[in-house]
Parts: sequence; structure tokens; C-alpha cells
Amino acid sequence: MIQPGQTRFATARAAGVLGLFGTGGALALSYAPATHTRDRRDRRRPLGSGRDLEELSIASTAVRRSSSTERTVQTWIAIGATREDFPATRSLNHFHSPLKPWASAGGPLGQSSVYWQQNPDQGLGGTWSWPVARQRLFEFLTLPTPTAREGALADTARALGQVMHMVQDAASPAHTREDPHLIHDGCEARIEELRASRDATLRSRFQAFLAASSTLPSTSIFTPTGIRGRRFRSARLVDSDRYAGTVPSYSVGADVGLAEYTSGG
Repeated sequence: MIQPGQTRFATARAAGVLGLFGTGGALALSYAPATHTRDRRDRRRPLGSGRDLEELSIASTAVRRSSSTERTVQTWIAIGATREDFPATRSLNHFHSPLKPWASAGGPLGQSSVYWQQNPDQGLGGTWSWPVARQRLFEFLTLPTPTAREGALADTARALGQVMHMVQDAASPAHTREDPHLIHDGCEARIEELRASRDATLRSRFQAFLAASSTLPSTSIFTPTGIRGRRFRSARLVDSDRYAGTVPSYSVGADVGLAEYTSGG
């Protein structure tokens, strides 16, 4: 809970975290929900920021959404990363082929994940897109009562987790090659095998992934897309429009979208 006198402190930290981000399944299975949760819970550094949530003293701030159980901001982000796959039809919008125009990059059954993360009306499961995160952050800064502000901050964190889910999925080859993997995907199955293994050696490999230092892109990747009505700056974390099917299509060391790298860059 945000105690009296802490509101200004927490407000500044929340604005800093999300401001840095902004500037700077039965049908189509994704990583197992527990994998999304662990990855988002343990990697606390917001995309595009040079400081992590613990340094900004907000990760452990406990807030309550409506009548729900009080949870930390960090936990609300993890909840969002998990809930993005429910109901399963949402996962149809978690694909992005970097070799196609964005309007058709999601395949025949869904919207590109680049567009989905900005969709103002996501339907079943509720709308938890980037515009919602921004709006709820604004409400956290401006609503008159502590209870309302806590709910807004919880929603901000959950929406941020659901948007981050799109970036996570861009690390799965099947999600960048229009492969809905109805039955099995080797990459995702292997990650889940490592996470849930009873073998301590195998589990340690998964832990090593989480413990590795974050490699952050330069702020230059957070540029508007130039697409009318879709100028969102986070899009190029998924697709920078540099990859043309061959490694030489972009320069060594260049910041490219994760889907481009995963697809074959």
C-alpha cells in the first residue's frame, strides 16, 4: 500500500519507469505462462531504461486493484505477462514476420504483435495495450483518492507486463515465421523443460538466462514509426525495418528488432 506521504515519491518513480519506456493457448501456444511470469518478474529493467525498478524504489511498492489482493508493482507486471495468453484467442495476435509489411506481418489469423500492443480495443480478455498503460499512469498521477491511484498504478503495471509479452514472444522463432505451432514448438518446449526440470543442472541454465546482464538498445531505436496513427516508439524493439532476409542486410552491431534477429538475422 502507498502510505500517506509516499504518493509523491511513488508517483515520480512510476513516471520515471514508464516515461523511459515511452521515450527511449490452445490455438497458438506461446512460452508457458510460468516462463513468461518468471522472465518478467525477474527481469525488472524496463525496456529502454538505464535503471531498473529496484533502483527506482517502486518494484516492491504494494498496491491493490479494486477488491483484489494487494500485490507489488513487480508482481502486477508478472501477472500481465502471464494473462496476455488468456483467453487463448489473444495469442493469435502474438506473431510478427519482419519480412512482410506490418499490416500483414501477423499472418492470416491475427494482427501483427506490433499493432496488437497498441490496439485500443483488444476484445476478449480486456484491453491492456500501451495506450492503456499511458492512460492509467496519467490517472495515477491525477486521481483524487489514494484508493483510485493505487488501482491505476496496478493497472499501469499489468498493462506494461502484457505489452512486454509481445517482446518476449519475438524471441521465439515460430512467432517470427508465421508458425502457429498448434501441437508443439521445440524452442518453447526446451525453455519450459529447463525451467521446470527436476535436474538442478538443467534448472541452473534457465536461472543463468535470467541472471545474465541486460543488453539494452540505444535510445535511437525508440523513434516514431512514421505510420499514420501508429507512431508508437516501442515498435522497433520488435521490428526496426532493417532486416531483408540476409545478415548483411543490416550492419554488424546495429540495433535491430528482436523479431528480425530471431527470424534469421
